[in-house]
Amino acid sequence: MSSGAGRPIPIASEVLPEHPAARAWAEAFGSACPVRSVTMLTHKHKSSVFRLEVDGWSRPSVIAKGCSNGYGTAAAIERRIHERILRAADLPSLEVYGQVPPPIASGSSSRISAIAISR
Repeated sequence: MSSGAGRPIPIASEVLPEHPAARAWAEAFGSACPVRSVTMLTHKHKSSVFRLEVDGWSRPSVIAKGCSNGYGTAAAIERRIHERILRAADLPSLEVYGQVPPPIASGSSSRISAIAISR
C-alpha cells in the first residue's frame, strides 16, 4: 500500500469495530448511523482516504480522510478551504461532518475527518 493509485481495498468486517475511520465516525455520530463497511481508497505517506458505508444517514456513504498530525495544520486548512473559500466562490466543495482528533492513549498520530460531497 505505498501508492494512492491502486484498487480500493475492502476492510475485513472482523476488524471494522477497531478501524480508525469507523471508530472516528462512531465517536462523532454515535450508534444512530452505524458503519456497515469501510473501503480504503488511497494510502499515502501523509494521509489515507476511506469510503464508509453507513446506515441511517442522509447519504449511503461518506468519505473519511486520515491525516497525520505530524504535518502541521493540514487537516484544519483543508477543512477551512472546503467550508469557507470554495463555498464563498460558489465552487463545488465537500461538506465536513466532523473531525476527530486521535485518541491520546492509542499512540496514533492520525486525525480523521469525515466528509461527503455536498453539491
